[in-house]
Amino acid sequence: MSQLNERHLAELERFARLPEGAIVKEWLRIRLATYDQQLRDASGEDILRCQGKARALSALIDDLEKAAQRRERAQASSRSVVSNYRADEEPLRA
Repeated sequence: MSQLNERHLAELERFARLPEGAIVKEWLRIRLATYDQQLRDASGEDILRCQGKARALSALIDDLEKAAQRRERAQASSRSVVSNYRADEEPLRA
């Protein structure tokens, strides 16, 4: 499974802040609650199906809510190390 790249995370972050994003998150939570309720009454294979649906919705909600944090972490980890050397000082070489 491929990871979300920085562009995906930026777009998810932007969408999550919009009124439409809030509506989508609310709708996903309503659907999630429906599957949680169905799990209480399910048996056999229906349990597995409901769990799969609930996990997928939970992951979508998580992606929307944590896109900003994930993008910031990705940016921080991709930044080069800031040098502590003065301008007139030569860094050590291996």
